[in-house]
Amino acid sequence: MGRFENFTPPTLGSELTISELTTLETLNALANSSAGQFVRKEGGVFVNATLAETIALSGLSDVAISGATSGQVLTFNGSSWVNDDPTGGSGGGGSGTVTLVSVVTANGISGLVANDTTTPAITLTLGAITPSAISVSGLTASEIVITDGSKNLASAAVATYPSLTELTYVKGVTSAIQTQFTGKAALALSNLASVAINTTLVSDTDNTDALGTAAIAWSDLYLGSGSVITWTSAPSTADVTLTHSAGKLTFGGDGAVEIDFNNHEMTNIDINSGAIDGTVIGAASAAAGTFTTVGGTTITASTGFALGDGDYIGVTSNEIITFATAGTITVSGADFLVADANGVVIGHTAQLVADGITSEFQIIGTSTTGIDSSLLIANFSTTATSPALLIFAKSDQGTPGSFALLDSGDTIGGIHWVADDGVDLTSVVASIMVFVDGTSGSNDMPGRIVFATTADSGVAATDRLILDSVGTLKPAAHDGVALGTTALGFADLFLATGATLHFENTDWVATHTAGILTVGTGDLRITTAGTNSASAVTVGGTQTLTNKTLTSPTLTTPGAFTTGGSITLAENTSIALDPAGSADGKYTGITVTAISGYAQAFGDLVYLDPTDSRWEATDANSAAAADGDARGILGMVVVAGTDGNTCTILLHGIIRADAKFPAMTINAPMYVSETAGLITETKPTTTDNVIRTVGFAITADELFFSPESGYITHV
Repeated sequence: MGRFENFTPPTLGSELTISELTTLETLNALANSSAGQFVRKEGGVFVNATLAETIALSGLSDVAISGATSGQVLTFNGSSWVNDDPTGGSGGGGSGTVTLVSVVTANGISGLVANDTTTPAITLTLGAITPSAISVSGLTASEIVITDGSKNLASAAVATYPSLTELTYVKGVTSAIQTQFTGKAALALSNLASVAINTTLVSDTDNTDALGTAAIAWSDLYLGSGSVITWTSAPSTADVTLTHSAGKLTFGGDGAVEIDFNNHEMTNIDINSGAIDGTVIGAASAAAGTFTTVGGTTITASTGFALGDGDYIGVTSNEIITFATAGTITVSGADFLVADANGVVIGHTAQLVADGITSEFQIIGTSTTGIDSSLLIANFSTTATSPALLIFAKSDQGTPGSFALLDSGDTIGGIHWVADDGVDLTSVVASIMVFVDGTSGSNDMPGRIVFATTADSGVAATDRLILDSVGTLKPAAHDGVALGTTALGFADLFLATGATLHFENTDWVATHTAGILTVGTGDLRITTAGTNSASAVTVGGTQTLTNKTLTSPTLTTPGAFTTGGSITLAENTSIALDPAGSADGKYTGITVTAISGYAQAFGDLVYLDPTDSRWEATDANSAAAADGDARGILGMVVVAGTDGNTCTILLHGIIRADAKFPAMTINAPMYVSETAGLITETKPTTTDNVIRTVGFAITADELFFSPESGYITHV
């Protein structure tokens, strides 16, 4: 590459020529340039540079930027370009003063925007404007446009302001509205002052014009003191008048004025005199009667009427019936009496018939919990002998307040439970009745209580239990009542000392005395399936059976059975052993309680050791008088013991020991084994061993244990 000489730096903004590249070294400085970069003179040397580095404003000789902020613009101050806030126009965030701007829109609206000291500040000149020339978003169509409290344009809602249709009603009004009313009013309305009627308002035709309508009514009517409202029966003929005086309105007329409220209420009325016939006072029609005071202290000649909630009836100064706002009626200072044949019904509008009777006092409810058909009788008293009572009384006298003696068997009172059978309320399901139970007299009135229930498919209650006057609780019929069932029994039966148990009219009687129950009549037999042949009598503890015959009994004794004398077996009787053990570890036979000489196991074959009198394991190869000698008394362990503790030894009987015995051949003799504590079906053959039979196999694992008294020594 050649060498360029005579390089002259170009002026800023002019083109770079080849003559300005003076040395090859200068070009070599550009050897690492990238595509798209520019050549820039820096300190007398040309270097590669990016576009942003090449056109930076700070590189201009007449640009002086200092502390620029967002939104500022470049302005020329006569010698250089400097950054400054904008003084007008739009864009940027600065402030300034607008002197005068002319605005012209495409749809014919022109105007001037003047500075803030000019009034008006904005002037618009409307030219040819089409319906779509001006549109304000957020307004509602067909409503009047007004300015709201913030001086913004808004729609005037028709719920508060007139609609366009309503504004058309004043079309044609050419002067003030009051003037229009005055000019169009009839002659009778000519004297108006501030829309107040100063004289009589007269209709031009009798009985034709109305004040208001059924749909549009006047809000209030104000009349002066002493004013009169007159209803006429004909023109100029008064029929009924209502005259005002201080705090009072008086009806007047032809002397027979009637007020018909047509089932509507009349409240807070003070009736001072006169007759009230068939008048509704409160909520119910009353019978004809004369009242001197309603809501006062005295009512005379009353024959039945009703008051509304919160009102009261005062009979005397301290006898008052109050109708509370909560719907309750309170009687204070007097008794509440209902005449004969007039019932009291709570919860219904009429009396119902139940059990064939129309009861005078009824509580009828429909609650799912029964609370509105329940009766509470409560007494709140600190006196222990002052209970709440429900009293049933009966007299043989027909006049209330008079008395006559009842006879034996007379019914005094009772309770019937009646169920709806789908037709009526005449089906009694249970009852409790009380009767006179014997001869009665003054202060002498025996009684009995009879409990009755109705059986399935029955139509009347049947007497079941009777508690009589002497305190005996008995069934109403022989063999008619059971105590408990096979599934539901009583927990306990407690009888006093000396009590007796009677079966079938003293056919069998057991009498209690201190610690003894004596069968005085009949025998005591506990049998299976109703037969004497399979009796099972269990005697526990120390008991005595005196002069009683036990037919084929089984005596089961959890502990020991002790007799004070001999047990004599009659002819053709025996002591029967259980022929087959039900499981491993079972036995039956003659046993003895003894002391163990080692840790025993069920089924061990043992002998009585003469040195310590303890039962030890025996074997066939022990020498005479040595430990394990099988030549003396033998037994089998049925209740195992440990060294020095008690055990139970079977001396003769039947024993099953699956884990201890070998598999045995039925009826095979069993011998003392050469292994201590075991038995074997194989006869020992070792010299000097004892050959001794201990019993015979009944099954493969059950042994009839009956050791022979003699033995043989093998030689």
